[in-house]
Amino acid sequence: MNYKSTRLQVFLFLLAALFYNFNNKIVAQDSLYIKKITCDLSAPSMFGRGTPYQGELKAAEYIKNELIQLQVSPLGNSYFQDYEIYGYDMSGKVCVVLNGDTLKNFYDYRLPFHTPSINGNFSIIEAPLEMLDYTFGNNVYVFTEKASKKWKKFYKRHHLDFSNQMIYFNMDKIKDLKLDSLTKKRITDNLNNWKIDSTNCFGFKNVLIGTSNLPGFGTRTMPEKTFSFFYIKPEFLQKKKNIIDIHFTNKMGYRKTQNVCGIVPGTHFPDTVILFIGHYDHLGQLGDDCVFRGAFDNASGTAYVLAFAKYFVQHPLKYSTVFVLASGEESGLQGSTYFVNHPLIVLKTVKIVLNFDLLCGGNDGVLFFNGIDSLCTPFLKIMDQVNEKEQIVPKIDKRKNIPNSDHYPFTQKNIPALFALTMGGLKPPTHHPDDICSSCGFDASEKIMKLFIRTLENF
Repeated sequence: MNYKSTRLQVFLFLLAALFYNFNNKIVAQDSLYIKKITCDLSAPSMFGRGTPYQGELKAAEYIKNELIQLQVSPLGNSYFQDYEIYGYDMSGKVCVVLNGDTLKNFYDYRLPFHTPSINGNFSIIEAPLEMLDYTFGNNVYVFTEKASKKWKKFYKRHHLDFSNQMIYFNMDKIKDLKLDSLTKKRITDNLNNWKIDSTNCFGFKNVLIGTSNLPGFGTRTMPEKTFSFFYIKPEFLQKKKNIIDIHFTNKMGYRKTQNVCGIVPGTHFPDTVILFIGHYDHLGQLGDDCVFRGAFDNASGTAYVLAFAKYFVQHPLKYSTVFVLASGEESGLQGSTYFVNHPLIVLKTVKIVLNFDLLCGGNDGVLFFNGIDSLCTPFLKIMDQVNEKEQIVPKIDKRKNIPNSDHYPFTQKNIPALFALTMGGLKPPTHHPDDICSSCGFDASEKIMKLFIRTLENF
């Protein structure tokens, strides 16, 4: 027996085990870090990371300070990449009183982020749904005969008081109309189009839509509306005469925002880049009583990007790692689009873009949008091999590319880009006031971190 050889093998085994346990301990610490960052960014003091009370800027400053503390270098002369964005600011009090009863913001009624300010006391006048049966083409509205008669009758009765009235359409009643299915669909579509239309064909100044299923909204850029428009549950409008008193202020306009960007140089190929991105912005507030704190969407993804920055500062890859925390995602991928159109790096040097969005839970594995793109196959092939060998997560799922997060602008430049999100586990609803940190699961984050780190070390 060769005792020297045996002792050497034992030493190497113990050294490998020590290194493995040390790395696992670091990843476990980063799991706690993910929870901390997610909770910090979704705290009430961040005001929903939107325009009201400069919540988005507060979040950007927080992220910049984290990068400084982690010793991540700025990408360029500054951590901030400034640009202009069009958005809303509905800060202050929102009050809706119906027949003397105060309604609950978001739960009893919903205000679109781009609706103009409303301040007044209005009579609610229910309009016949049938008058919405029209088509639009070549800048001309064409009404059916029945719709035209309904409109003329309604106009004759109420037009003198339109400015002091809230015109009400009960969408729940469309299904009960004695009309064919195509006509019902046309009426529904025309009413839904008012969400994005800047004007309505009737010249109404204030429109109220009744629906039992209150819709959600994003802050996507839309034409500035010339009429107020919001939703309410029909159960609150049971009286023959309904009076609504509503007050809120919404300021639309351009403002400065910023992506927050840093870099850790690679050890062997610093001119090749692995780019991590996640959006830190969220919806902000619909008045002071309705705050969208956005823990799941997307304080969680921001936390993952910062956790990777923390890890790769201590264990740099052979490639440079760039970290982009983007603003403007909720308003139409504006931050990531600005980055690819005004890149702070040479885009052709990017080996892969990893976009992290919606990463609470994860007990069932990881899902990748754009996962079937051939440009992303080399990365995902290695990930599949790593996961098959080490059994890190239960499943890795792959979907086609759609413009649903910040990976998408990169794909339009033919850059390999993946949108990673979690499957299963504890996660709150998105675009909802209940999207808070205490409703997020973090027990799978250690495994998800490990999966990406092992893959990148072999990529």
